[in-house]
Amino acid sequence: MKTIKSLSILLYVLVLMTACKQEKKRVESIAPKTSSIMVLSQRDTATVTELVNRFMTLAQNKEYAEAVAMLYKMDAKIPNQAPEPLDNEDMQHIKTLFELFPIYRYKIDNIQFKEAEDNEVRCTVYFTETRKTNWYFKPVRYLGNWKLCMKDSGMGDKAI
Repeated sequence: MKTIKSLSILLYVLVLMTACKQEKKRVESIAPKTSSIMVLSQRDTATVTELVNRFMTLAQNKEYAEAVAMLYKMDAKIPNQAPEPLDNEDMQHIKTLFELFPIYRYKIDNIQFKEAEDNEVRCTVYFTETRKTNWYFKPVRYLGNWKLCMKDSGMGDKAI
């Protein structure tokens, strides 16, 4: 009698464990089908590279107003938000940075695409032959068009 009761409990536990595992597998198989995927082409890479090069060339040639006019900002906390041009205060802030630290030369180190609103371009920017820093751009694809935002490490993932 004791053996039958022990076997019944063991069988019950095995059935529960098997049922839980099957449910978990089913949930995992559904998740990839519902996630959104950004489709990229070489044209996207070329467009983003061209945007960054145009911005950096304008800044290097001290055409600060034109360079800053290319920048947009977004609030990373609001999904699917349209990128907005910088306001006057933000534009003046970046122009001041350019005046204090003029660009001697630059190079694009890495372009990383993740999602429409979560991409990164890392540039090494030289102020003199030896003084350099890294700038991070955050290109955003909105309604099929690429907009150039900048990352500010002091503010997290918020545009300057």
